[in-house]
Amino acid sequence: MSEDASTPRLPSVSVDRDRPTRLLGDPELAWLVDRVRRRMKRDEPLTGPVALAVPTAAQRAATERLLGRAPGTGRSPSVRLDAVDAVLRRSGISPDGLATAVTALTGPVSRLTDVREREAHAWQDAYAPLDALIRTTGPELADWADRLRQDGLVRRLARTPHAAKALLGNAAEALRRLPADPAVSLPAFAAATPLAPPLTGTPADAPRDPDLHRPSPNWACVSRRRPSWTADR
Repeated sequence: MSEDASTPRLPSVSVDRDRPTRLLGDPELAWLVDRVRRRMKRDEPLTGPVALAVPTAAQRAATERLLGRAPGTGRSPSVRLDAVDAVLRRSGISPDGLATAVTALTGPVSRLTDVREREAHAWQDAYAPLDALIRTTGPELADWADRLRQDGLVRRLARTPHAAKALLGNAAEALRRLPADPAVSLPAFAAATPLAPPLTGTPADAPRDPDLHRPSPNWACVSRRRPSWTADR
C-alpha cells in the first residue's frame, strides 16, 4: 500500500468536484464518506476495512457499483478504504486518492488536533485581562488567578473563550479600582465602574456557582482594602 493512500494530506492536484460526486455522492454511500471524514479528522490512515451494520439493499448496490464487485454476502459487509483509494487513482477521478476526493466532495476537514489547539489558544487568551492586571497593578493576586485557572469556575460560567474574556475583563477592571477611597457602597462602586455589557445569547440553563450568589460581608462596603475573596479563593 502506498504512503499516499494511508496518510491523509492536503490535495496537491485540483479535483473537479463533479467527478467525485458521481462516484461517491450517492446518498447510499454517505455512511462511507462519513467514515472517511472521521478518520481524516483523527489523522488515522485511510486503509483497512470499514463496515456498515445491517445495510439496505440500496446501500449494498451502491457499494457494488463503487468497487465493481459485491462487497460480500455477510450481514455487515466491509469495504476496504485502500481499494476505494485505488479505484479513484486508477480512474483518474482523484489522482491524489481518497482523502482529496472526499475533501472536494464535502469540503475541508478540520483535524481534531488543530481544533483542540485553537481552542487551547483561545482559552489562554481569555485570561489575558487577569494577566495584564497582575503584571501592572495586582501582583498579589497571582495565586488567586492561578487557582481560578485550575478550578474550572470560569469555564463553567462562561462556556466559551469569548464570553470568558469579557467576564474576566470586567473582573479585572473592578479589581483595578480597588481599594476605593473614600469607601463607597457596592451599588455606587458598580455605577462608577465602566464594565463591558453582558454577552447576548447566554443559555438560560447556564451553570450557576452558588458561591457567586452567597451574601458576603466583604461586599457590604467597598473599603480601603481589597475584599478578602481576592486572596482566599
